[in-house]
Amino acid sequence: ARTVPDNIGLLYHKHLAMFGPREMLLSSEEPVVRQFLNAQRVGPIGMSEEKDAGELAAEAGQELPPLPPIPLQLEPSNGIPRRSQRPPGAWCREHGITPPPGSFRDGSLVGAR
Repeated sequence: ARTVPDNIGLLYHKHLAMFGPREMLLSSEEPVVRQFLNAQRVGPIGMSEEKDAGELAAEAGQELPPLPPIPLQLEPSNGIPRRSQRPPGAWCREHGITPPPGSFRDGSLVGAR
């Protein structure tokens, strides 16, 4: 999900939590989006359908880990750019978003954990 799509949609509790360009979601501070796309344990999503109140209360004071770098998007296998393809980081720049450190570098293709 971090390197392939042009756009990402995330459903949570039977509603659309967020939809948009991958850079928008991968730089999001929205708790559900951040937790799911960055494989974090802390957040509103639990192993069961919902976390119980005790789990959420225990996590309330925890600081979230920093967002990992946004990896470069995979190129089409035929080498021909897609019509919708934009330069890495273009969405973030256009919207005044500072991507996490290390984003859009060749080495950022490997998932940071």
